[in-house]
Amino acid sequence: MEFRAQLRSQMEFRNENDFKIELGTTELANKLTLFRKSSENITINHLITMATATVDDFLQKFSGPGTTSDDQAAQQAAQYHDKFVSTAPQDQEFDQQQLNDGATEYLGKLPDDQFQKAASNAYEGLPQQQQQGLVGSLLGALQGQGVGMNTLANNLGLSSDNPQNLTGDDYARIANYARHEKPEAMKAVIREKPFWLRALGHPILMGALAMVASRMVRNRMR
Repeated sequence: MEFRAQLRSQMEFRNENDFKIELGTTELANKLTLFRKSSENITINHLITMATATVDDFLQKFSGPGTTSDDQAAQQAAQYHDKFVSTAPQDQEFDQQQLNDGATEYLGKLPDDQFQKAASNAYEGLPQQQQQGLVGSLLGALQGQGVGMNTLANNLGLSSDNPQNLTGDDYARIANYARHEKPEAMKAVIREKPFWLRALGHPILMGALAMVASRMVRNRMR
């Protein structure tokens, strides 16, 4: 605590992401090095904890009222998502179907403006190859339910009826239609393109995982 207080007294904060530390003594510099090593050990311990995390750990984290949106919680959400879509033997108890069902339900409950903004931004931020993969997955699933590209372009006011020329706004409109009218098509995208859920951003990912946890708890109580 004495070191932390001494260090804090010599920190000049400019903003939350930009600060400088003026070290007054060699002793303080050495202590700072030890402090950094301690932080690295904490990170390593966190990774070990996540590697051995169980479904019960997941439920404890995401099914209660204590779920937060801080950086650590967001990191854990991404790591738990990876466990659900993993094929590694140690992650077998994490059932991807549970993720697909819960995430589809959660996405279906989001306000249109929130979902479409997140979907458009996510699409625009992806490499072209992944964009085309998303388009192919979603359009293929909708086609399987009798909804073709021409129908979507006319009914949703898309900028193009060529799947290769869709904008982020176009994809968001199609995805918004799918989650309301053809949720099985949205579920297919979540299953076939696991990166999609993470690309929608940490708040949506965490909300989806909370829904997954809630459904799992209800199933256990039956």
